[in-house]
Amino acid sequence: MAASRRETPFGPRRIGSAVLTWQNRSTSIVNRGPTLTQQTTERLRQAIVDGELPPGSLHSATALGEWLGVSRIPVREATAELARLGPVSIEPNRGIRILETDIDSLIDGFELRMIVEVPLARKAALSSDAAARKTLDDRFTQFRTAAETDDPEATLRADRDFHSAVLEMAGNARAAEVLQEQRNVVVVDVQLSRLRPSVVFHNILDLLPVPCSYDLVHCSARLARDSSRIPHF
Repeated sequence: MAASRRETPFGPRRIGSAVLTWQNRSTSIVNRGPTLTQQTTERLRQAIVDGELPPGSLHSATALGEWLGVSRIPVREATAELARLGPVSIEPNRGIRILETDIDSLIDGFELRMIVEVPLARKAALSSDAAARKTLDDRFTQFRTAAETDDPEATLRADRDFHSAVLEMAGNARAAEVLQEQRNVVVVDVQLSRLRPSVVFHNILDLLPVPCSYDLVHCSARLARDSSRIPHF
């Protein structure tokens, strides 16, 4: 049997019986605020989620940089961050390998979110900052709209933005950093196009009041629990 053939992102990639066709992604990295390394990290992470960088595949920093239209430096910095979070490993003198998701680590991360985020939601609920509460309600409204229209990517972004607003109200920067790392853990082999947010989050859409800031602890806990069923950005 012929060995599986793996090429750079510029040509077909054969893994088992599957052949993946790559397209140059140089237009996807643009300067919209985040640093180039942050943008590169996000693009690579999304490529793993979407299956463009399949588990087990091996890549060089040069090939990935050419694929994304950036130099090797942001690719190396981005893959070092992803290696710390778990989706990839860096193999000396070989390249960057995409790893299978460690389910046990994923479960640990969701448990950590529930342990840390609910008390912080209680703390945020004590805030009398009217502007912060309005921001929170606006973000929950955006989440509800995205979920009801079954837009998976918009729903996950809105879910992330809502939780970020809760943590900002709580005023615990270190906890926010830890939780953001957990939300950056990715799940591979999941097709976002198959997710139906209106089904996944039906408990929230049906039961939670608007504005959400009136029942912040309940709202945050339900979102954290239900969003654990799907991959995060």
